[in-house]
Amino acid sequence: MYTLYYSPGSASLVVHCLLEELRCDFKLERAVIDGDAKARAAYREVNPKGKVPALATPDGLLTECVAIVEYLCDKHGDSTLIGKTGSWERARVMERM
Repeated sequence: MYTLYYSPGSASLVVHCLLEELRCDFKLERAVIDGDAKARAAYREVNPKGKVPALATPDGLLTECVAIVEYLCDKHGDSTLIGKTGSWERARVMERM
């Protein structure tokens, strides 16, 4: 099971869509990255960078959209979305991200 820490209107939507596309078991946790100082501090305990997206995985916490996308596609065996590891197609997809 994954936990996606997100914020509306952010790059976390890409990861959310991918989790749905891959049919992964996950839950959503809204991260407070602006506003209330106490809530921001609580999220920094999860992700010291204080940014979204962050994905809690069985292997640990991942941050940064490109890293999360690559991890999920590799972990769930769907190279058709981003290309095979080490391929020109994957490099081009990563470049666009």
